[in-house]
Amino acid sequence: MLAHSHGGSDEARQLYARVPLTGTRLGDVAREGVPRVLFASDYIDPQRQRVIESMHQEVIASVPLIARSEVVGVMNVAYSGRRRIEPREIEILQAAAAHFAA
Repeated sequence: MLAHSHGGSDEARQLYARVPLTGTRLGDVAREGVPRVLFASDYIDPQRQRVIESMHQEVIASVPLIARSEVVGVMNVAYSGRRRIEPREIEILQAAAAHFAA
């Protein structure tokens, strides 16, 4: 497992070190291979929602890491303000994710 975190708490790193593939938004991204943009309020798990809000992260873009047509992980980019993530930004994140997964 490759993991990097910048600015997250120890609790957040532990909470997100392993995420189940079923019953979680990140798992949906990994299973479906499709990016998603979520607001902190979209999280079902109250612990995850609390951790995200405690770090003042309002919007999270989750992009699958795809290598040789297989999802090998998920890259998350968090934004501190509640804002719309433009399609072009998702394209840039997908290009970065493809590079990281290669």
